[in-house]
Amino acid sequence: MFTLIVLAASFLVPNIRRNAAYAKCIKSSAHTKWLATPLSGTTPSATIHYHSPSAHDQISDAYEADLVRWFREAGSGDAEALRSSAESISALRIQQSAEDECQLTAESFEPNACGMVVLLRHGESSWNQANKFTGWHDVPLSRRGEQQAVEAARKLREREFFFDVVFCSQLKRTIKTAWLVLEELDDFSVQVEIRWQLNERMYGALTGLDKLVTQKYLGDARFEQIRRNPPPIEDSSCYNPNRNARLQRRLQPPATGLPRGESFEDAQKRVRPVWEEEILPQALAGKNVLVISSKNLLRSLFLEITEWFSLSDLTQEAKDAIVNVDIPNAVPIIFDPATGALQLVDDEPGVLPLLPMGNSTR
Repeated sequence: MFTLIVLAASFLVPNIRRNAAYAKCIKSSAHTKWLATPLSGTTPSATIHYHSPSAHDQISDAYEADLVRWFREAGSGDAEALRSSAESISALRIQQSAEDECQLTAESFEPNACGMVVLLRHGESSWNQANKFTGWHDVPLSRRGEQQAVEAARKLREREFFFDVVFCSQLKRTIKTAWLVLEELDDFSVQVEIRWQLNERMYGALTGLDKLVTQKYLGDARFEQIRRNPPPIEDSSCYNPNRNARLQRRLQPPATGLPRGESFEDAQKRVRPVWEEEILPQALAGKNVLVISSKNLLRSLFLEITEWFSLSDLTQEAKDAIVNVDIPNAVPIIFDPATGALQLVDDEPGVLPLLPMGNSTR
C-alpha cells in the first residue's frame, strides 16, 4: 500500500504543478471565480474569463466528481488513467470558461503610453454632514460617505479601471476612502502614498464653525473674503496642527511649521511639488494614478492642470470659475494627460462645469 501511495504522489505532483500553470489567474472570493484558459506551449492565451456565482454552482458537482475519480485512480496506481483525469479536469475548465458571459481580452492589460489620473474627493465626512468648516480637523467619514466611496469604486470597476499607485492626504477621511475603494476593486497590493501636502486647505479661525451661521453673521461679501483668506487659528486652539505631537513626528513639517491658515493660493503652492514631481510624472510614464483629497485641494489641482495646458495666462474670471467649481463627494474625475481632458464619471452629466482649457503645447 505504501508503494502505491508513493507512486500516486509521484504522478500527482507534476500534474498539479502543470495545472497550476493553467489556472495562473485563479482568484476566489465569496462572489466570483476567475479562471484562466490554459497555456499553449509557452504562449499565454489571449482571453481570460471569470465565472459568475451561478455558473460556478452549475459546474461544482461535475468538478467534484472528476476530482473524486482522479484521486481514486491515483490510489490504484494507474498512471495513464491519472494523466487522463488531470487533462479532463483541465478540459472541463476550458469548456466552462468558453461559455462565460464576461471575457477580458489580453489587450485590456496592455499598458498605455500615457496613464490616467483619477481625481476623487473623499466620501462625505461627519462635518460635511454638519456643514462645518473642516480644513485639517481629522473627522471620520459618515455612514453615507462610506457608501459613496464604495459606489465610486463600482463606477471605476465598470470602466475596467485599475491603479498602479494611490495618493491621499494625511487625513483619515481620504485614507478610509482609499481603503474602501481598493477593497471594492479587490486590489490590496496597490502602493498607497500619504502626503500631508494633499491635506485640505487649512481654514484657520473658521475651523469648526457652521458655514450658514457664519455667513449670516458676517454678511455675504465679508464671508466670501474671509473664506478665501481666513485669519490664522489661535496658538492655543486644539485645531492648531502645530500642537499635535503625532503630526509633528510623522509629517516632517517645514521649519516654519505647519500652516495655521491658508488662502487658496497658499494651498495651490503647497500641493504643486507633489503634482509636478510625483503624480504627473507617473501618469506620463504610463501608470494609472488615483488621487484622493478634499475639495479645495482638488480645485488647486484643476488650476494646475488648466495652467499647464493653457497657451496663455488665465484670466481672473477663469481662475475664479475654477476656485468656485463644485466637486461632489466621491465622484471620480478622470484626467487624461495626453489630451488635457477632464471627464466626470457620474450618472448625472454636467455636474462638473467645463473648465477653461487652452490647446496643449505640451
